[in-house]
Amino acid sequence: MSSDTVRVSPIVGSTAPGFDTNGISLLLLGFSDAVDARRPQEIAEQFTADGLFKPGDKAIRGPAAVEAFYGDRLRDPRRTTRHLWSNLRVAPTADDLADIRVVLSNYAFDPAVSETEVQLRVGNVSGVCAKGPDGRWRFAEHVYERLFALRLPLSDPQPPSVQVPPVLVPGAPMTLLTLEQASQIVDAGLARALELKFRPMTIAVLDAGGHLVAFKRQDRSGILRPEIAQGKAWGALGMGHGGRDLARRAVEAPAFYAAIAATSQGRVIPVGGGVLIRDADGDIIGAVGASGDHPDNDEACAVYGVEQIGLVADGGHGPGAPR
Repeated sequence: MSSDTVRVSPIVGSTAPGFDTNGISLLLLGFSDAVDARRPQEIAEQFTADGLFKPGDKAIRGPAAVEAFYGDRLRDPRRTTRHLWSNLRVAPTADDLADIRVVLSNYAFDPAVSETEVQLRVGNVSGVCAKGPDGRWRFAEHVYERLFALRLPLSDPQPPSVQVPPVLVPGAPMTLLTLEQASQIVDAGLARALELKFRPMTIAVLDAGGHLVAFKRQDRSGILRPEIAQGKAWGALGMGHGGRDLARRAVEAPAFYAAIAATSQGRVIPVGGGVLIRDADGDIIGAVGASGDHPDNDEACAVYGVEQIGLVADGGHGPGAPR
């Protein structure tokens, strides 16, 4: 697949009219995915030759120095992180230069800090992005300013399981969820709701970038159901877990999920009925959100729709697990 066909959802932000933020979105996701996947060299590749990186009080310049910094920071194999971007603001200063400001939220299990807690950190990233001759955007300046941090007790003595999405590299092959597949999922799920005499159902399907691909609302389904269905799917995508798992985690760590709700501006709905769509290799290629009846029934319709087209449904039990 050519880089021209790879599309990434803008990270909830704004820019000048006509300026395409897709390349900058790829840069942000490539950086955070490389950190979460513990790949210092790939992290360094997100910076220009003389790029400035300021993670707090330190000032680091150039890819080699960035790689050395993260090589030391990620040395402990038990250290686990997950990063989320939001509220991106882009101010182009030239065709190949842009000032950015974006919110970065991450949670981390870092044994050097605590063996019994997860840290939630929220901060601002500001700086300058530059587009190189190869067409890729990189950081010319990346400045992180922490706003606040919380420590949340682990509900399990083992470090939290974090599913790291694949690094988005232009030109790399990837499975796409088609409009035909998404429409079939919706139609099959709604047919199942009618068959089982559930309350009027609303079903939405998002692709892996969070774009709405297909959506239908049955007659007499409530007027908030579209937002709820999309929130279930978006939350599952954003956290990498099905809605049933998110519901359990929200009970176990309410402070963390309250912070997630604030960070996502209320878009994460941690309840059953949000189902990840996985391909045969287990990669997440989208999500389904269903709303209208009890969460168990919502989930049943979403799972049924996914399985009818030969894909793997993960509602939070894990793909293929008994329900």
